[in-house]
Amino acid sequence: MVYARCRLNVEEMRLFCCLAYFIWGQRNLMVHEGRGVNPVAVVHRARRMLADYQKAWHGLVGEVSRERQVPREEIIAAGWIPPGEGCVKVNWAVFVELDSRHCFMGVVIRNHGSHVMGAMVMKLPELPKGIHPNVSAVIQSLKFASEVGVQDIILEGSKVSFLPSVGSVFKGLSIQDMWNEEVNILSHQFNSFSVSVSSKKSNVTAVALARFGSSVQEPKIWVEDFPVEIRRFL
Repeated sequence: MVYARCRLNVEEMRLFCCLAYFIWGQRNLMVHEGRGVNPVAVVHRARRMLADYQKAWHGLVGEVSRERQVPREEIIAAGWIPPGEGCVKVNWAVFVELDSRHCFMGVVIRNHGSHVMGAMVMKLPELPKGIHPNVSAVIQSLKFASEVGVQDIILEGSKVSFLPSVGSVFKGLSIQDMWNEEVNILSHQFNSFSVSVSSKKSNVTAVALARFGSSVQEPKIWVEDFPVEIRRFL
């Protein structure tokens, strides 16, 4: 730490501390769970933590995004409506392959400017009989959102019985089994969490991503990027 202080200014030192914290978390994930987060996501989470700290300390609203803004009329025409500034939408969908009956999921995270912050496809693990694949998809979506480092999210996808209705806050919902309880625990990792039910038209990107996932052998993640196969659906 003394070595770093001699070579970094105050702002760089603050970012260094945030990076060290998340690198430590990355190490624990690898040692105890045998998995890790994309290094780009680690940096993104560190920068987000620093931005939240500065906002709380100085009472600043934050910088205005310099990303290209998609005209609102185009977004509405396409069916997908962006979240408010400072929040992101986590859109998820499940695709069932008819022949094998295997389930694949796609999840895409976008901010108020329609900028893709992350995307993921994967084959869903088999769950005990009677557990709908949507349960697993929601769990994986929340884990991915947490790893990307977003803090204020709207989870948008199909209507499922264990999630509250549109705009409701998840905290306080009665959980009936351990799978639903995991969803509840994961939701508490975020500063704010709400749920939105989408139609196929408004969730077309996640649906296309889930279909694309059926052609991918292993789970695949994109950070601040997306597969070219879904470009026309964005």
